[in-house]
Amino acid sequence: MNIKNTAIGAIAGGIAGGAVANITTANATSILAAGTGLVKTLVTAGAGVLGLGIAVLAALASERNKPIPAPKIPLDSSLVRVETAQRKFWGVVLDSEIAFNCEGNVITAPLSVVNSIVGKYSGPDTIEIETIDESTYLTFLTDSLCTQEMNFVTAVGVQKITLRDICHWNGYGYGLIQGASVRELTILRNNLQEALSHNFNKMINIIGQDTFQQFFKINQFKQLIP
Repeated sequence: MNIKNTAIGAIAGGIAGGAVANITTANATSILAAGTGLVKTLVTAGAGVLGLGIAVLAALASERNKPIPAPKIPLDSSLVRVETAQRKFWGVVLDSEIAFNCEGNVITAPLSVVNSIVGKYSGPDTIEIETIDESTYLTFLTDSLCTQEMNFVTAVGVQKITLRDICHWNGYGYGLIQGASVRELTILRNNLQEALSHNFNKMINIIGQDTFQQFFKINQFKQLIP
């Protein structure tokens, strides 16, 4: 049986994509959803734009914001914590879905409903996928139908993670890919306001005002519009 959760994904994606954040009043969830959406838009806009996406990511993932992995946070619209035996970083996932086989069910789940992907002790190349309603699915990467790798925007550029990387013991546990939030909302707002203001005209020249204001209210930057 092949299950593709397109209906759920459309609903969750519509909520995240439809929320235009006001930096001074929005909560952390809305700001991170808008910020990560802008990062992905910038990074996929063409050659030479990666630096702008990284600048926005740096504002979102600053340690001063005290980012922390959290339950029920979808991977596709927030910061993501990635830990393997050799890498630990904050990033923004570029993929949109994960495919896996669980008890004969081939499932394609949009990352808008996935909170975490973690390595498990149950066997070699075993991962557990948890959705935002706290449902869990155990799957084996040896299955050719299973997604094998994912891509992330990070402070040092785009990095690829092979899902087998999170199956290895890293000294205190197995690896993970998990949605995250922040504990310092005021600092997050200030960091993001500064990053967007500093790079505003470059972003507008590349993606245009209409695209920018799909994520943030442009009147907060009207003094910067030439």
